Amino acid sequence: MPQLEISDLITAADPANGQRLPVRRDEVVEQLRANGDRRAARIVAGLPADRDGVLDAGAVDRLLISVHTELQRLSEELRIGERLVHLLNPLFTAIRATGQPGPYRLAAGWATWSAGWRPPTHSLRTSS
Repeated sequence: MPQLEISDLITAADPANGQRLPVRRDEVVEQLRANGDRRAARIVAGLPADRDGVLDAGAVDRLLISVHTELQRLSEELRIGERLVHLLNPLFTAIRATGQPGPYRLAAGWATWSAGWRPPTHSLRTSS
Protein backbone atom coordinates (compact mmCIF):
# COMPACT_ATOMS: atom_id res chain seq x y z
CA MET A 1 0.00 0.00 0.00
CA PRO A 2 1.29 3.47 -0.75
CA GLN A 3 2.15 5.55 2.27
CA LEU A 4 -0.36 8.32 2.85
CA GLU A 5 0.84 11.80 3.80
CA ILE A 6 -0.78 13.30 6.88
CA SER A 7 -0.57 16.77 5.36
CA ASP A 8 -2.54 15.62 2.31
CA LEU A 9 -5.30 14.19 4.48
CA ILE A 10 -5.76 16.91 7.11
CA THR A 11 -6.33 19.65 4.54
CA ALA A 12 -8.95 19.96 1.84
CA ALA A 13 -9.91 22.75 -0.53
CA ASP A 14 -12.74 23.33 -2.95
CA PRO A 15 -11.18 22.97 -6.42
CA ALA A 16 -13.54 25.59 -7.85
CA ASN A 17 -12.57 28.44 -5.52
CA GLY A 18 -9.72 27.24 -3.30
CA GLN A 19 -11.75 27.73 -0.13
CA ARG A 20 -10.81 25.47 2.76
CA LEU A 21 -13.20 22.59 3.38
CA PRO A 22 -13.86 20.94 6.74
CA VAL A 23 -11.98 17.71 7.40
CA ARG A 24 -13.37 15.18 9.85
CA ARG A 25 -10.66 13.88 12.17
CA ASP A 26 -12.22 10.42 12.60
CA GLU A 27 -12.34 9.87 8.84
CA VAL A 28 -8.65 10.69 8.49
CA VAL A 29 -7.73 8.48 11.46
CA GLU A 30 -9.72 5.59 9.97
CA GLN A 31 -8.10 6.06 6.56
CA LEU A 32 -4.63 5.97 8.11
CA ARG A 33 -5.44 2.90 10.22
CA ALA A 34 -6.89 1.11 7.19
CA ASN A 35 -3.63 1.85 5.40
CA GLY A 36 -1.67 0.32 8.30
CA ASP A 37 -0.13 3.59 9.51
CA ARG A 38 -0.94 3.50 13.22
CA ARG A 39 1.66 6.11 14.11
CA ALA A 40 0.16 8.66 11.71
CA ALA A 41 -3.32 7.77 12.98
CA ARG A 42 -2.20 8.55 16.55
CA ILE A 43 -0.77 11.90 15.45
CA VAL A 44 -4.01 12.92 13.75
CA ALA A 45 -6.12 11.59 16.64
CA GLY A 46 -4.22 13.99 18.89
CA LEU A 47 -5.17 17.06 16.85
CA PRO A 48 -7.95 19.23 18.25
CA ALA A 49 -11.39 19.05 16.68
CA ASP A 50 -14.71 20.73 17.33
CA ARG A 51 -17.83 18.96 18.67
CA ASP A 52 -18.69 17.81 15.16
CA GLY A 53 -15.29 16.15 14.82
CA VAL A 54 -13.95 18.70 12.31
CA LEU A 55 -10.25 19.38 12.66
CA ASP A 56 -9.35 22.80 14.06
CA ALA A 57 -8.03 24.77 11.06
CA GLY A 58 -5.69 26.86 13.21
CA ALA A 59 -4.13 23.76 14.77
CA VAL A 60 -3.73 22.19 11.34
CA ASP A 61 -2.02 25.33 10.03
CA ARG A 62 0.33 25.48 13.04
CA LEU A 63 1.26 21.82 12.55
CA LEU A 64 1.93 22.28 8.82
CA ILE A 65 4.06 25.38 9.42
CA SER A 66 5.98 23.62 12.18
CA VAL A 67 6.67 20.59 9.99
CA HIS A 68 7.65 22.74 7.01
CA THR A 69 10.00 24.80 9.18
CA GLU A 70 11.69 21.69 10.54
CA LEU A 71 12.08 20.18 7.06
CA GLN A 72 13.61 23.44 5.82
CA ARG A 73 16.00 23.49 8.78
CA LEU A 74 17.03 19.89 8.13
CA SER A 75 17.50 20.60 4.43
CA GLU A 76 19.79 23.51 5.22
CA GLU A 77 21.64 21.56 7.92
CA LEU A 78 22.13 18.38 5.90
CA ARG A 79 22.73 20.17 2.57
CA ILE A 80 21.14 17.26 0.72
CA GLY A 81 21.07 19.04 -2.64
CA GLU A 82 24.80 19.76 -2.52
CA ARG A 83 25.55 16.20 -1.42
CA LEU A 84 23.42 14.80 -4.23
CA VAL A 85 25.26 16.89 -6.81
CA HIS A 86 28.62 15.84 -5.34
CA LEU A 87 27.55 12.20 -5.49
CA LEU A 88 26.19 12.34 -9.04
CA ASN A 89 28.82 14.50 -10.75
CA PRO A 90 31.13 11.50 -11.38
CA LEU A 91 28.21 9.66 -12.98
CA PHE A 92 27.51 12.53 -15.37
CA THR A 93 31.23 12.88 -16.10
CA ALA A 94 31.31 9.19 -17.07
CA ILE A 95 28.21 9.59 -19.26
CA ARG A 96 29.72 12.61 -21.04
CA ALA A 97 32.90 10.60 -21.63
CA THR A 98 30.90 8.07 -23.68
CA GLY A 99 30.09 10.77 -26.21
CA GLN A 100 26.36 10.39 -25.61
CA PRO A 101 24.84 13.83 -26.33
CA GLY A 102 22.98 15.59 -23.53
CA PRO A 103 20.97 16.85 -21.88
CA TYR A 104 20.92 14.15 -19.23
CA ARG A 105 18.03 13.60 -16.85
CA LEU A 106 17.95 11.56 -13.69
CA ALA A 107 14.92 9.37 -13.04
CA ALA A 108 15.22 7.12 -10.01
CA GLY A 109 12.77 5.10 -7.99
CA TRP A 110 14.11 6.49 -4.74
CA ALA A 111 12.96 9.96 -5.79
CA THR A 112 9.35 8.86 -5.49
CA TRP A 113 9.46 8.57 -1.69
CA SER A 114 8.29 12.15 -1.41
CA ALA A 115 5.56 13.23 -3.77
CA GLY A 116 6.61 16.10 -5.89
CA TRP A 117 10.31 16.00 -4.97
CA ARG A 118 12.68 16.41 -7.87
CA PRO A 119 16.46 16.61 -7.95
CA PRO A 120 17.74 20.16 -8.33
CA THR A 121 17.87 20.20 -12.14
CA HIS A 122 19.68 23.53 -12.18
CA SER A 123 22.59 21.82 -10.43
CA LEU A 124 22.43 18.57 -12.39
CA ARG A 125 21.97 20.01 -15.85
CA THR A 126 24.97 19.29 -17.97
CA SER A 127 26.01 20.30 -21.41
CA SER A 128 27.10 17.82 -24.02
